[in-house]
Amino acid sequence: TRLIQLIAHSWGLSVREQPKCFTFMWWNLHNFAHYDASQSSATRWPTSQADYEAKRDRVLVAFQEMFGKDYPDLIAVCEITRIAASDLANRLPTGFSVTFSQDYPRDDGFQVAVFYRSGVGLSAELPLLPTELEDVAEGTRPMVPVHLTMPGHLIRFVACHWTAFDEGRVARERLADIVRRDTFHFLHPTRVRMVDRTRHIVILGDLNEEPMSPVFEQRLIGRRDRESSRSDHWRDEQVRRIRLYNAAWRYVGEQVSHGATGQSTIGAAGTYFTDPHNWRTLDHILVSGGLLGATPPYFDEAQTRIVATPIMVDEHGLPRPFQIGATRGVSDHLPIVGRIVLPETTK
Repeated sequence: TRLIQLIAHSWGLSVREQPKCFTFMWWNLHNFAHYDASQSSATRWPTSQADYEAKRDRVLVAFQEMFGKDYPDLIAVCEITRIAASDLANRLPTGFSVTFSQDYPRDDGFQVAVFYRSGVGLSAELPLLPTELEDVAEGTRPMVPVHLTMPGHLIRFVACHWTAFDEGRVARERLADIVRRDTFHFLHPTRVRMVDRTRHIVILGDLNEEPMSPVFEQRLIGRRDRESSRSDHWRDEQVRRIRLYNAAWRYVGEQVSHGATGQSTIGAAGTYFTDPHNWRTLDHILVSGGLLGATPPYFDEAQTRIVATPIMVDEHGLPRPFQIGATRGVSDHLPIVGRIVLPETTK
């Protein structure tokens, strides 16, 4: 880039520099378990080591199709076992570490894992745990925070996979309350030594709720408009409430207008597809208002999108789970990739 700038300067031309960015991804990998002979007859586990390796290699091919050699700085995934996550970390480009949640009494073996690049200011933080077990369904799992520290700013990423199905509704409400309180206390630290940087929050994950769910109106506030996240109400502090912007509203329905000239559709009318023909938007990115300004760091929504590559989808462009013998299919969820434009001094 510097050579191009020097040549352009000698010719009297101007070259616009690309902004410095932090890139991230979220993806539910759908039943990505390591091989365990004692679990080989279980529905969600591979029946052999070869089956596990086939799924793992399919995930790696999907990463290659998405990123080539330019991997994101942070890759957050769920429905993965700890051993599978450790194996996957060893096969990512050099310089990635992995953090995942600790053992939990209602753990079903599948966890949230975050792979993060070293040398860019990232650090793993303690997981967020429900402190009471009553009314928490089996499969409720901790949430995994990672911090991005830079001069003058601190961004907290919280990767979540909330409990599924109707019996998980109470658990989802409780998890939303945990994230709400955590977000409030993170953005409003009480210790003077903790306020030397402007703080921001990014919550990403499969929350098993649509954007219009009451959970996002009554518990973890996630609105469809950006302006609401830049304002507050005098009662917000009393109930430890932060108003967030939920980018997932933009993923409800087709992503490309019908008849758009020169556009090719990916068939995504949400982030999750289940038979019979039924799209849902269960994967979310919520950001605090400080990331919605014009001055870095800011959330680059134009570069934050649902992604589908050939190995993920069938001939109709629909995401399909991994199946032995099939040539395509990884998960019934599609990943979301995004980026944050950083201040010039951070890298």
